[in-house]
Amino acid sequence: MRLFKWALMVLVWLIAAPVLAQQRVISLNPCYDDWLPKWLPASSEVIPSSAHQNRLETIIALKPTVVVAGSFTDHRLLTALREFSQIVVIQQPSDWIQWHQEVLSAGALLGQQGAARQWLEQQQHELREVAAGSRDSVLFVMPNQYTWGPDSWAANLLNDYQIPFITSLTHGQLGQLRLEQLLTLAPDRVVLEGFSDDYARAQDWLWHSAVSSWLDGRQRSFVEPELAGCPAVKAVDYLVQIIGTEQR
Repeated sequence: MRLFKWALMVLVWLIAAPVLAQQRVISLNPCYDDWLPKWLPASSEVIPSSAHQNRLETIIALKPTVVVAGSFTDHRLLTALREFSQIVVIQQPSDWIQWHQEVLSAGALLGQQGAARQWLEQQQHELREVAAGSRDSVLFVMPNQYTWGPDSWAANLLNDYQIPFITSLTHGQLGQLRLEQLLTLAPDRVVLEGFSDDYARAQDWLWHSAVSSWLDGRQRSFVEPELAGCPAVKAVDYLVQIIGTEQR
């Protein structure tokens, strides 16, 4: 009887493994388009968000095995897709522990938890290399006078690698900086995150004479808008731009 049960388990595994490996995975988040192929097996077909632009009919026509979405994906779209495919939602993390849990959970649902764990270990290794020796204090300034708070992903990322994080906020993930608050802060480096080269009213603050004077002589880094939208998946590139020395 035991031999029969063992043989049955092996048979089920042999049948299920090829199906799992040959899954068609559709990304609903541009952050995941290049990320999923880095740790899913080559036999898995990953279809990027640019191929369907999150249109329900197009996604259904592609006949996905699994749909991978982010926490900000339209819930109505996900509800409609549940009738046709397995849905994996990866929540936007606020710290490394949550990110670790989200990736491992997604890996388990995709049948690739070991590969997901290896990818996380590689990401941590690269982050340690990038952060090594960087001790400049950092303040983030974003369009519409926003800045990251002490409970944000950016704050936790810098704290994890002993990079001093400066903010005027006492709690929370995101808040606005008043001009008088900004002028009292003295970071070694100012990170301008999410600004574009095109004119927008949200960026007018940068041209304020007092802000321009305050910025003069300070080290500045620029985080591109596309990268600012994927700070966890692309944490290594995100940190490179934060502590970089390029001027623009």
